[in-house]
Amino acid sequence: MSKKLHWVKEAFSRTIVILDGEKEVGKLSRQAIFSYDIEANLQQTHLLFDVKGFILHAVDVIDLNQGNKVVGVITFSFGRKAELTLSTGEKYLWRRQNFLMRSWTLTKAGRDSSQEVLHYDRLKNFFSEKGDVEGSSTESGSELLILTGLFIGGYFLRKKRMAAAAAS
Repeated sequence: MSKKLHWVKEAFSRTIVILDGEKEVGKLSRQAIFSYDIEANLQQTHLLFDVKGFILHAVDVIDLNQGNKVVGVITFSFGRKAELTLSTGEKYLWRRQNFLMRSWTLTKAGRDSSQEVLHYDRLKNFFSEKGDVEGSSTESGSELLILTGLFIGGYFLRKKRMAAAAAS
């Protein structure tokens, strides 16, 4: 992948739409209001992010096109970091770039941290959130990586909103 994709989430929606120019090429949808589980698709890739655990979550990344095969696991750590471990053994690190979560990255573990696989930006408007996904990667399975980075960003944003609501 060496191009830019755009994503949009309208206010009160449980769906993030992924666009290539004006054409919809994928989406991430939360099935129920109180669920963390997300069904996602991009191009020919169709995944389920199955969130497990009560306080400390782990996520099975399930490929729905391959007979519900687990193709990766996401583990979360303190400091708003996450790690994706693919069934092939490859590892990717997710990190936010700033306190307001206006950008985050996905890098391959073991590489120089300045070499991003994917970079995400987020712009919040009053009634929507939107952003870009950019990558200079030719990694195989880049659709899986794009969807995973968006899932993790949305996961942390949702937890941040829930904590703010509980504090008020």
